[in-house]
Amino acid sequence: MSYQNDPWSNPYGQPGAAGQGQYGPAAPGHSEYGTTPIPGQYRSPYAGGPMPGQFGPPGAPVRTSSTNLVIAGVLQIVQSVPFLIAGIFAMLAGNSAGSLIRDAGIGSDVQHDVRATLIVAGAILAILAITMIVLAAITLRRSDGCRIASAVLQIIFGALWLLATVGAVAGSSNPALSLILLISCVVVTVLLLSGSASRATKQSYSGFNSY
Repeated sequence: MSYQNDPWSNPYGQPGAAGQGQYGPAAPGHSEYGTTPIPGQYRSPYAGGPMPGQFGPPGAPVRTSSTNLVIAGVLQIVQSVPFLIAGIFAMLAGNSAGSLIRDAGIGSDVQHDVRATLIVAGAILAILAITMIVLAAITLRRSDGCRIASAVLQIIFGALWLLATVGAVAGSSNPALSLILLISCVVVTVLLLSGSASRATKQSYSGFNSY
């Protein structure tokens, strides 16, 4: 004679006790509907669906790429390299010019003025060029602050090249160099402020803060 509460009388567990089989409560990682994953549990690489951590941490945003951001960063580096070279040559020329003026027998005041002017101008060019290169490199790593800073500096330099172009035209000089630099500043600014570049850097920034 068997009773309802005997374990052999109901092979599916007691009615109303979900998750309990004939041998008591289900073990961790198991339920009455099959196996369920638990944290830290090994999972076969042949199982369906992505492996844990395969596509980044849970809840991590998908980073979108931006061709405009890459082109703007590369162009900014290309812009800055000639000025870096010019700055280095100016500093070297300052030392050489001082020696030449001294050998020519010109006054020491002129010698010091020329030397100081070339060295200071070269240092300023080199520092500005290095700053723009560093900003471009960090912008390529999707820094929103560096992207905005680069755009602001491009606008400032573009205004200066615009003045230089207007002055060259008014003075009947060849404005080709200043015009090329002006156009490059406009192109880089437009690319940096484009929607895709803004989304790429802002999404990376928000994703960083989410951790």
